[in-house]
Amino acid sequence: MLEVALEYCEAIDKITGRGNKKYDLRELELTDDEWEMAEQLRKVLKLFSDATLFFSCARTSNLINVIPAMDHLDNKLAKIALDPAFSQPVHTAASLSWKTCNRYYGQTDDSFVYHFAMGKHLISIIHEHF
Repeated sequence: MLEVALEYCEAIDKITGRGNKKYDLRELELTDDEWEMAEQLRKVLKLFSDATLFFSCARTSNLINVIPAMDHLDNKLAKIALDPAFSQPVHTAASLSWKTCNRYYGQTDDSFVYHFAMGKHLISIIHEHF
């Protein structure tokens, strides 16, 4: 829905704008700052969309890929959370998402299954190179 709204922002502005009394939607008109915030929010949500697609693919959805994928997501969220160019609400949302991701990521340290999967992966890498 956000993608469509951003794609048709000019049409939405015309329908909700000052010159259109026909629909009486002036209270729903977005400011330029709100449109910019929507664009920034799209970047954050795309990270989660990409992660969902990655893990829903049978080829990549295994324990060995969880840690590198979480590293990637963590790095992206950290950049957004620490980037002052993002609006305060988007910055805050990214920061909270980053903290939540790190909390779940930290739980892998206590999981025997993840240690086993990563150890098995490391052994296969070493075996390939020798």
